[in-house]
Amino acid sequence: MPNLIEILRDTYTENPAAALNMIPEICKAIDEGLIIELPCKVGDKLYVPCDNKNILETKVTGFQCQLGAWVIFTENYNEHKIRNCHWFRFEWLNKKFYLTREAAEEKLKERES
Repeated sequence: MPNLIEILRDTYTENPAAALNMIPEICKAIDEGLIIELPCKVGDKLYVPCDNKNILETKVTGFQCQLGAWVIFTENYNEHKIRNCHWFRFEWLNKKFYLTREAAEEKLKERES
């Protein structure tokens, strides 16, 4: 899919009225699920509360649709410095992985109670 923001910006530079006319089309594409809002971006850190009461810090490496579900791919190194690839479904956000360390720590506290 072409970069919608670049197209909109270029169109606005040449013809602001035409760019404004694109907005309903963009909204329709969002409503139809053709444009998704990503919960984070490549390079962002994610935090995963682990069973051993530690928080795994990992980095987003990409996004992909697998069998109709959007997933976030991450990289991490375990204690043996072996590279592991992980993935998380978007709907697991704030359930299995968190965008902040504080949220992951709060989840660990809830588990202890």
